[in-house]
Amino acid sequence: MHQDLDQNPAVARGLLKESIAQRLREEILAARLSPGEKIVEGKWAREYGVAQISIREALNILVAQGLVTKGHGRSARVFKAGEG
Repeated sequence: MHQDLDQNPAVARGLLKESIAQRLREEILAARLSPGEKIVEGKWAREYGVAQISIREALNILVAQGLVTKGHGRSARVFKAGEG
């Protein structure tokens, strides 16, 4: 049986993390998040009204795009020139 894309939970999660990544990207590019600033998952989850896992998944997108850095067991930070 075919399930509509907008009713598929996996698709909905994918769209949510992309949407959050876009919002965080805009915060970074508008310099509302400073280079080197720690990105607190709980703070942004409350602000956006989503679960922390959604913020974490969005941050992984931004890491892949080079806007955010994240070390093993370390919190995410806005990329700062000279870090990597």
